[in-house]
Amino acid sequence: MPIKLYTTPCKKLIINHPPPPHFANLETLTRQELKILKLAAEDLSNQEIADKLVVSVRTIRKHRENIYHKFAICGKTEVRRFLRRVQKYFELKNQI
Repeated sequence: MPIKLYTTPCKKLIINHPPPPHFANLETLTRQELKILKLAAEDLSNQEIADKLVVSVRTIRKHRENIYHKFAICGKTEVRRFLRRVQKYFELKNQI
């Protein structure tokens, strides 16, 4: 039975042990979530991403919340670490 670890601003995370984020999970993201993730990894703010994609800031926040939930990420430190890893992933992918 899953154990309630903690309640976060992003969502209630009910999991036993979160698996480490791995990039095979990028396939589970929608096209829009993937665009937002790439822009967030470039250190753009929610407002800048919203302006680029011509959507509301609230939409960006919701997509980012969904992304972090899919990867079992919570907390600013984890988010920053995850975005750095994603940025490195996309940089390596572009070099191939």
